[in-house]
Amino acid sequence: MRNSSRREYSKSNSPVMQSMVEQEDDGEEAEYGDDEIFVGWKLGDKNLYRELEDEAVRTEGGHNTQAIQFALREFQREAGNREDTLSLDQSSAGIELVVGKRGSGKTFFERARSNREAEGGVLNVLVDRKHEYYSNNLYNGIQEDNKNLGKGEEKQTIDTTVLLPYFVKKRINKQEGVSLPGREYTETFKFNFSDLDPNMLSYIFLYDVKENSSRYKDFEKYTRKLRKRMEDGEIQSFNHCKQLAEEMQEREQFNYRQGRGRAGEIKDKLEKYEDWGFLGNDMDLYSNEVMETEELDGIGLEKLVQETNTIAISFGDEMENLPDNLQMPQLYIAILIKKLRDLKKSGKLDKKVKLCIDEAHEFLDEEDPSNQRDAPPAHWQIRQVIKVDRGKGFRVSLATQEIQDLPEKNCLKAVDHAFIPQNIDSDGRRYLLDLYDVHGGSLDTGNKKWQKIFDVFDQYQWLYIDVDQKYWSLLEVASPLAYHKEED
Repeated sequence: MRNSSRREYSKSNSPVMQSMVEQEDDGEEAEYGDDEIFVGWKLGDKNLYRELEDEAVRTEGGHNTQAIQFALREFQREAGNREDTLSLDQSSAGIELVVGKRGSGKTFFERARSNREAEGGVLNVLVDRKHEYYSNNLYNGIQEDNKNLGKGEEKQTIDTTVLLPYFVKKRINKQEGVSLPGREYTETFKFNFSDLDPNMLSYIFLYDVKENSSRYKDFEKYTRKLRKRMEDGEIQSFNHCKQLAEEMQEREQFNYRQGRGRAGEIKDKLEKYEDWGFLGNDMDLYSNEVMETEELDGIGLEKLVQETNTIAISFGDEMENLPDNLQMPQLYIAILIKKLRDLKKSGKLDKKVKLCIDEAHEFLDEEDPSNQRDAPPAHWQIRQVIKVDRGKGFRVSLATQEIQDLPEKNCLKAVDHAFIPQNIDSDGRRYLLDLYDVHGGSLDTGNKKWQKIFDVFDQYQWLYIDVDQKYWSLLEVASPLAYHKEED
């Protein structure tokens, strides 16, 4: 909790407010390290099943259906006890996959792991779809009896800064009666035109245009020239982009020339991004006094990554309100990752970094283009972290409801650790079990067997897979250390 908030709560006579500044009782101190992150408790694993199966083979006289049925019955009886803990280390925890339907506990699980990693010195950068990570800074979560905290752990705050794009703060500020929970923990995410690369600008024009159409050909011709001039340092603002479109129209380089012509379309597109404060530089539009201008100044990312270990970029409900399918969330994620990668390359970020991408299917393209020019910007940046930067102190956690929308070769097959919830559909379960080859032979692949293993789960338990070791275990995940609103 920030000192200013703590002072305000301590002045209040409200028992609720007073409870928010209570200090935890003294006790055994939990230790956190960036190479050993506590995840939860194993409730029965491949080793236990194999032991039971070996016993059944000796009893039944061979590895047959009867032996498997015996092993499954015994596994169902014996599984469920906290026999051992699971911790992940940096050397093997490069890429993680968390799959599950809405309500399966993905956010709960992601928050728990990011809390402990932050305490261990890892910089966590999260996509905060529901604007809820600000509550890391508050006390008294739902884990009041500490039943899902590890040995020596206590409830605690996790210092977290929420980055809000300018257009989100602008929209909220202009809507009377609309408040922003946790505003004191937010900063404005701002950047410069120079943070954009040619592929990001090209994506603005080409992402929703039918290939080979006349419109596509004109936009493609425009983006080729735009790319060349950016590389030559001649394009340094949206105004320069507009001037190039006008120049091409004057020289009749577009196929479409009616009315305002193709240059008019290009300028309209750019102006919509400007009107929505894409770069966060339209301060003159801010007339509402509810929010002070200083709040929009933002904070330099280089400074922020040194001050905190948890950064959440939040869009909230405002992402649904964007007009004309503007691709600002895709671009914001790309820019943020690019800036983090640049800080790493320049030696200005010496922490290990974990990118936690919620609803990853919204930022990744199933087709997985191999050329940066053809890939959505966020997709390319995530792909590069997975393929190029995982050995440079980056980790990635991908959480999704739609595994079929993620690229297989350079995403799903790159995963080191996978977590599958109890309520996953049978097709998704079969696909992942096959993909990560956790089966032990032809008799081990039957869907009925795995249905029986999944039947052992309670609602919020998971199947954990160590892909490299072809190892699996039922898992009860630890609770977050910090305040969270609900298990969703």
